[in-house]
Amino acid sequence: MAGLPAAEAFDAALVTGGLPIICARWRHGEDVRSFLARELANPVSPLVVSAQLSLAAEFPDQAQARMVLAAIGSGERMRSDLTMARIERSWTGWRGRVVEPLVCEALARILPAQGIPAAPVVGGYWTRSNDVEIDIVGADREPVAKQLLFLGSVKWLETGQFDDHDLLALQRHRDRITPDPVPLVAVSRSGTSATRVDAAFTPADLIAAW
Repeated sequence: MAGLPAAEAFDAALVTGGLPIICARWRHGEDVRSFLARELANPVSPLVVSAQLSLAAEFPDQAQARMVLAAIGSGERMRSDLTMARIERSWTGWRGRVVEPLVCEALARILPAQGIPAAPVVGGYWTRSNDVEIDIVGADREPVAKQLLFLGSVKWLETGQFDDHDLLALQRHRDRITPDPVPLVAVSRSGTSATRVDAAFTPADLIAAW
């Protein structure tokens, strides 16, 4: 609909949330920064109004919208953490976090064709202290899995591939939650240079799931 390459199409999905009234305002082939510059300059834009209404419905008046969005961008997920957090990150820094639900949905569709076991549930896992944080978890059921089918990491940077350092970090996190050699999956906006990852996917691969 937006007339964009795969990676930029994911950005458009993140910005619009798939809401038709917002998507309809995206000019064909327009990049995300141009769209945001135009829409955020308009105080009655559906993008601005819908965001304000969503925040007003979920958080108390004293929780400033900028702080809430910054907390989401830093990776906070719990409501209490979102209310208290005061951390701000750039668009590049937090984009990888918010793309994860879209990635998980795509992987649920395409992984069986890559020799990785099909997973009834694809989500993420983290501890409250964030000392273990795994972007992608394929499991047999939720909320408590009996069997892990694959684990993965998302690296969504415009520059910088998923490399051996990222793979080592993922292996360490796997070792913290299971002794089994569960297959490891890499999803990267800019490709993968790690040689021993079990499966690797680009934005184009994910778009193909649909």
